[in-house]
Amino acid sequence: MTDQDALWAGCLEEPADVVRRGVLADKLQDAGFVELAGAVRGRAGLAFVLGAASMASDDAGPRFVTLLRQLDGLGRDAVLGYVFPFAGAILEDDDVSDRITRTNAFGWGVESLDGRITDSDASGIRVAVRFLAGGDPDPERPFCGSRMEGTATSLIRSTGEVEFHDVRADLVDWGVAEEDDQDPEE
Repeated sequence: MTDQDALWAGCLEEPADVVRRGVLADKLQDAGFVELAGAVRGRAGLAFVLGAASMASDDAGPRFVTLLRQLDGLGRDAVLGYVFPFAGAILEDDDVSDRITRTNAFGWGVESLDGRITDSDASGIRVAVRFLAGGDPDPERPFCGSRMEGTATSLIRSTGEVEFHDVRADLVDWGVAEEDDQDPEE
């Protein structure tokens, strides 16, 4: 086993060890893996390593939930960092997708996510989330909205899978263009 392999194994064993993750990130950056180094650093790095740790162990599910519970102050940020890459699933909710089809916008995506841990048990961790989503208005069609905000309950299962339930959303700029390109004098 190389030093790098041992360092990575140590990060998987103790994902909350900021110093060890920092050393690994420095080595990755020195080797030219700048983006990967960025993924391992800081609070987002904790979520990245937690995700890897959950897949690298025979007792992945219970261990994943246990690790998240042990994070104390970093728990919320780590959990939101883990949930965010899955947030696009919110837009697949029937009510949300119906609202999106009534707009003139395309290319919708979740832009921001915030929330708090509400519960955890053997099945996983529940997080009450608030989200902001947006799309790009089609200039060939009348403006019908391009921003949406809402809430959902996220469940991070002990397997590492993320689900969204009880999704509620409303367009925040329905019929109100962000920029009015016409001069009222014309």
